[in-house]
Amino acid sequence: MSTTDISLSVLQATALASEISLAKNLATTSVNKVNNLTTEVNNLRSDVFNSLNTLDSKFKNLCNLLASADISGVSDVSFNYTNL
Repeated sequence: MSTTDISLSVLQATALASEISLAKNLATTSVNKVNNLTTEVNNLRSDVFNSLNTLDSKFKNLCNLLASADISGVSDVSFNYTNL
């Protein structure tokens, strides 16, 4: 084996090690991004759930107010939450 052959093998090993390191860094970055996006989606899901609960509560309160209002020609049960 000549000196040139050894140099090529070292260069190839160095290039391969560099490519492996880049691939590892890319994989780590990708996993971190996925984890961050998962956290964001879970936070958004929680926000939507809380907003829907708030909206549901306000809607029920509005129905109760309308049911107790004296509106001529409209029966009390017309504004029951379950009848809408």
